[in-house]
Amino acid sequence: MPHGHVAVIIDVLPNSIRVAEENWDFFYWSRNYSREIPYDFINGNYYIRDNYTILGWILLDDKYNQTQPLDQSTINTIIQLNGSSPDFICRNNAIHHYFSTSYFFIFHLLLCLLFH
Repeated sequence: MPHGHVAVIIDVLPNSIRVAEENWDFFYWSRNYSREIPYDFINGNYYIRDNYTILGWILLDDKYNQTQPLDQSTINTIIQLNGSSPDFICRNNAIHHYFSTSYFFIFHLLLCLLFH
């Protein structure tokens, strides 16, 4: 990918993650994510199975405690500011998987390495 890349994990499934990303392909998404990427958990480590080489790490330094879980109060603020709510739920065989900021930070580090 010659011009950079940003990906955000929007769902963590038992064996894969779903990401919303830019500069991956140039098609409209049929769902609220661009693709699903498989991962393995081996000896206490996560390994994302993708075709791109990891180029570096991004670490989150939250010394000012600015990261907070996505709760109903935050969703209400988003709705008030934007007039509607984003789709925070991905559907997988009628099971709802809710966005989790803790999973986001764990896998965001790995995705940044893969999609830099």
